[in-house]
Amino acid sequence: ETPPYILIAEGLATALSVHLMRPDALTVAAIDAGNLLPVAQVLRVSHPDAQIIIAADNDLVEGAKNVGIEHAEKAALAVAGWVSAPPTDQKADWDDYRQQHGLEAAAKAFASALYQPQADIQSEPTKGQKENDLKPYVDKRREGLYWIEPKMDSSTKEILEKESWLSTLVNVVGVGEDDAERYLILAWTPEGTDKERIEAIPLRDIGEKEGWARMKSGGMLITAKSGLRSLLADHLQRSGNRELWSIANATGWQYGAYIMPDASIIGRPERPVLFNGRSAAAKGYCVKGTVESWKGSVAKLAYRNPSMMLGIACALSAPLIGLAGADGFGVHLFGGSSAGKTTTANAASSVYGE
Repeated sequence: ETPPYILIAEGLATALSVHLMRPDALTVAAIDAGNLLPVAQVLRVSHPDAQIIIAADNDLVEGAKNVGIEHAEKAALAVAGWVSAPPTDQKADWDDYRQQHGLEAAAKAFASALYQPQADIQSEPTKGQKENDLKPYVDKRREGLYWIEPKMDSSTKEILEKESWLSTLVNVVGVGEDDAERYLILAWTPEGTDKERIEAIPLRDIGEKEGWARMKSGGMLITAKSGLRSLLADHLQRSGNRELWSIANATGWQYGAYIMPDASIIGRPERPVLFNGRSAAAKGYCVKGTVESWKGSVAKLAYRNPSMMLGIACALSAPLIGLAGADGFGVHLFGGSSAGKTTTANAASSVYGE
């Protein structure tokens, strides 16, 4: 009654063969290529959450269109489905492939050949569209992202739009990289708060369960329908700001800025920096006091007191090393001599004095 997978083939023999390859799926024969689209649309209405796979015929003919794959992709696009065609260099369907290579090899080839045709997604609808220019697009609204499918009524010529909710309103604010991989930088405001959340999601996790879990744990609401999730993943990968960010996985001096355990950034890095790590000490850091209160309660007491300045400098050694110059400052700090301590205190004095 509620199959997780639906396979649609052209002919009966092909349907029987792909059902042997995927016995977990509801399998349907559409009879011919031209009927794939209406059959897929009917099944999408009755099974909105199922993954629909078109078992395409590979109508490979030199100098002619591949009718089987063309109709299969058209049907898949209409229902956010997938296509699998036999990987042959001559005209064949999946029944031909099974007979030639055996059931086990055919099942592996069917799984390997799966792909999802890409819709031509536009960021915004274009005004004054003609009938043959109407394309689906992602619409950004205050209440979230929506997948819009414009259709023109054949009798009234009125444009009707089918709306499908995708997620909380989320923006791609950049792309990131560290020493290991690339990221998408996403920003959204979790429900019930007014504070924007920025996360770096590895590109390899976009569209995968790990990526969705990361976004949902950060308060993003996401559709439960697998077909619409695929559309959302495509949209995220192809839209938004493509400015390059640096992704830091550790605190301290990174990319020309000092990163605190709570992910706050001190300094002016050459390009945006995002701390993508997690620190158990983050909750121990908070903003407290002002520059004036610091001068009155700490700096005033330490003024012209080398030992006190040395103690403060050691407590704040990590950010101070970068500000005062790592070479001389680091040598004197660990030199051990009284002269070294005095030089350290003088360096700290110059920092605090400014």
